[in-house]
Amino acid sequence: MQRGMSKSKLQTSSILGRECSGIIVEISPGVTNLKNGDKVLSYTGSLASNGTYAEYVSVPSLLVHKIPENCSLEIAAAIPLVGLTAYQIFERLSKLPMNSAPSIFITGAAGGVGSFLIPLLKHLPFNIKKIICTYGNESSRDHLLSRGINPENLIDYRSSDYPKKIMDANDGRLFEIAVDLVGNTAGEVAVSVLTVFGTYVDVTYFLTPNLREMLFDRACNIMHVANYAKTLKLLDSHLSLDLNWYQERLHLLVE
Repeated sequence: MQRGMSKSKLQTSSILGRECSGIIVEISPGVTNLKNGDKVLSYTGSLASNGTYAEYVSVPSLLVHKIPENCSLEIAAAIPLVGLTAYQIFERLSKLPMNSAPSIFITGAAGGVGSFLIPLLKHLPFNIKKIICTYGNESSRDHLLSRGINPENLIDYRSSDYPKKIMDANDGRLFEIAVDLVGNTAGEVAVSVLTVFGTYVDVTYFLTPNLREMLFDRACNIMHVANYAKTLKLLDSHLSLDLNWYQERLHLLVE
């Protein structure tokens, strides 16, 4: 967005930032679950930024959650956007009509979304035996190991033949689900190891022309994940403002 790419075209605020942590200095009448001095985190829920880079920001109380005593403001600020993204992926995958998905492939799993998503995937209603991820440096590899990924399921994307190594880690089988947290050429690799009629989860909006063609050729189910979708309020439409969804899931993520 700072570079003027993709979602910046929809920008509605002159100040960037869609999540924050801080200390409450003023509350509106009727807000009873929060008070001045509370340390909180918040997801603003904006379509394209809502000013949390500023010193002060005003947000609906439903998008605010108290921070536990043992959590720093820095850690808290990193929770809302990536946590809600991961939770939405988990919830929507849970609704897929399948009895089992032996494996899931994830690009960019060492980042914030992947860090939340990996433990959530283990609670899907269908049995997943393998979570296979890519990494690009030893720090990312160590982090993924700490999240419970087996060493044999970690693939270095710097190697020239890493798409083949992804397949080898999956016993030569194509995946039914690929979660792409990177986009562009990484997305192309994800789709190249995805089966016909497979599910491609996209959180980046970075689809190359070649990637779109690959998805079409495989007749893939495309699951676009956008956190702001629940805040859409369009006149003469069935879409409505739904902030309770954020409140409930922020509670689950923090607690």
